[in-house]
Amino acid sequence: MKKIVQPSADEITRFFITEKHTKEESAEYFHVSQTTFVRWLRQLGIRKTAEQERETFLSKYPEGSEAKIDILHKREQTCQQKYGAPNVGQVAAIKEKAQATCIERYGVPNVLQSAEIQEKVRSTCLERYGVENLFQDKERQQAFHATSRAAIRRHLEHLDIWEDDTRFLGWLQSQPEPPTIRDLMEFFHASDVAVGSRVHKINAEPWVCFAPPRSHFEDEIVAILQHWGINPIELNNTSVLGGKEIDIYLPTFALGIEFNGNYWHSDIYHTDNGGRSRYHQEKTLCAERAGVTLFHIFEYEWQNPRVRNNILNRLKTILGLQMTRIAARKCVIAEISKVDKKQFLDTNHIQGNDHASVCLGLFFQGELVACMTFVHPKSCKYTWELSRFCTRHDYIVQGGASKLFKYFVKRLQSGETVVSYNDLTKTTGKLYNILGFQMTSINAPNYVWMNFTTGDIRTRYQEQAAGEVGRMHNAGYHRICDCGTKTWVYTQT
Repeated sequence: MKKIVQPSADEITRFFITEKHTKEESAEYFHVSQTTFVRWLRQLGIRKTAEQERETFLSKYPEGSEAKIDILHKREQTCQQKYGAPNVGQVAAIKEKAQATCIERYGVPNVLQSAEIQEKVRSTCLERYGVENLFQDKERQQAFHATSRAAIRRHLEHLDIWEDDTRFLGWLQSQPEPPTIRDLMEFFHASDVAVGSRVHKINAEPWVCFAPPRSHFEDEIVAILQHWGINPIELNNTSVLGGKEIDIYLPTFALGIEFNGNYWHSDIYHTDNGGRSRYHQEKTLCAERAGVTLFHIFEYEWQNPRVRNNILNRLKTILGLQMTRIAARKCVIAEISKVDKKQFLDTNHIQGNDHASVCLGLFFQGELVACMTFVHPKSCKYTWELSRFCTRHDYIVQGGASKLFKYFVKRLQSGETVVSYNDLTKTTGKLYNILGFQMTSINAPNYVWMNFTTGDIRTRYQEQAAGEVGRMHNAGYHRICDCGTKTWVYTQT
């Protein structure tokens, strides 16, 4: 594979500064993107002075540019005097403050990641242009693709291979080892998006080694943990699970956080067990044996504002952050309405509302702080099913689950049973031991179907029927499996 070789500092200085070329011209000259060229400048500490910037600018745009360049330089000098850097974007303290404020207000490090802001953007776009996204407009699509193709083609190398499907596939198959996405980017001088699109267009995945970089979602989670004051944080730890990688590991809590992207964790990539992959379950059970809790976050969950909020609050509970502690003995039990139960579960439980027939609430000074619900199970093997238990966000009700469960089982006859299931994706099941349950089985992973083109998600229960897999694949859906559950059973004596 041909590798991109970074020029020497002298070469870059000569072309960029001495010969007065712009960043765009320099990037094209060295056959790299502007992003790569700017990164080289930072690494080598090369920067034009104000006068050199003026000369370059005026050589390209001689007419009427004096006033504009003076304003730019004055702004730069003011920023340098106040913050010690020519641009506020380069000041670490300001970046950290902006990120902390954004997390505090919107729950995300960047305002454009906020579901609320995204919805506002969509509604404004719909109102002004009749589409939710500007790129849904056909004219803009055509203009964008024309511009993109021209820009990509200008920087690409080996166009004879790139632009011919048969030659491109044949070239991939002729390589001694499957090239990685990074190899292809460097060989063709193309972006990861361009390479990925090219590979998927001709179904060349079997001849490419996919080694995804760290996702920006993981970086978001790390930023939130840092904002909460969690330290230390280890990334891509491979020592705890004997070579298996943990995305984000918090050694103080023996907690690993796994972020599972939709594509990389679907049956496109995980094909074991006929596509109903046990990969996540096996990794979680391996961690359990090592005394480590794995907390899985799936991309489709993270992109759902309600679920994302509950995930973050669940993590806060696990980490014991900013919690108001209440003793259950100071609380009062009462049955609550299905309306109150729905509102409480949607706000405080990752899975949201259920169809419980018995809804118990725990009240502290008249305020609902915990909820436990029970349903009649589908299986006639059991009398009841404990469906949901959660506390109000930012509250720890010590002994709350025990108090609610003891209240419920008083109505059971000897020999009657209560079954429940803990989701291995985000819970350990230790609570059931405290309540007197016995673990009876580890169950196969559950799953959802996702269409990567439309973003539509279908649950297993919506589609489960004869020919399900073939039908869903033909419709453009792929299966994403979770960690499965453990079955727990309580028997009244």
